[in-house]
Amino acid sequence: MIKTGDFVAQIVPASGDNIKKGLVLDSNNDYYTVQWLSYNKTFWLKEEHEIFEELAKEFLLTRAIYFHKNSKVDIIVLSEAA
Repeated sequence: MIKTGDFVAQIVPASGDNIKKGLVLDSNNDYYTVQWLSYNKTFWLKEEHEIFEELAKEFLLTRAIYFHKNSKVDIIVLSEAA
């Protein structure tokens, strides 16, 4: 189970590529909260136009809540908290 302090990534299911990386700020039996810290700039179209970089910063590097029971969330643990 994902827990507070874990370093996680959201992946593309088909390829396994990391598209966002973040830190779990809070976790309980029902859900966990991730603060996204970085994103895959190639995947999120940064190279296409400069506006994508600003949009990505505003909408991708946010705090998000995920439910443990949601099997459709493609988040993996990269490094467990000590």
